[in-house]
Amino acid sequence: MAVKIKKKSASGYVGAPYAKGSSTSKAAAVAILPKMGPKRRLVYDCILEYSMNPKYKGLTDEEAQRILHMTANTQRPRRGELVEAQLVKDSGVERKTLSGNPATVWIATECAK
Repeated sequence: MAVKIKKKSASGYVGAPYAKGSSTSKAAAVAILPKMGPKRRLVYDCILEYSMNPKYKGLTDEEAQRILHMTANTQRPRRGELVEAQLVKDSGVERKTLSGNPATVWIATECAK
């Protein structure tokens, strides 16, 4: 089942996290958007949306691949780039894959408590 990704997140913007109340931090977050590749941006927006969803609290790689209709060889490296950029992190939670194996649940760093 495909899920349509909203243009704006629940926090009112789509893109890199920023420090609330800081206009310079928000400006930097907005500035990075054009530099994000389109597939990396899709993966980030998807993880961000599901990180804010209390039912899911993030996504496994397999879940993101199914939602985005993206192969593992396309999605996983993009998520890795997001981890390296500190935009996404391991939530500390695991969920079972369709095959029953444990998988890391990834969240947007702005949603980490």
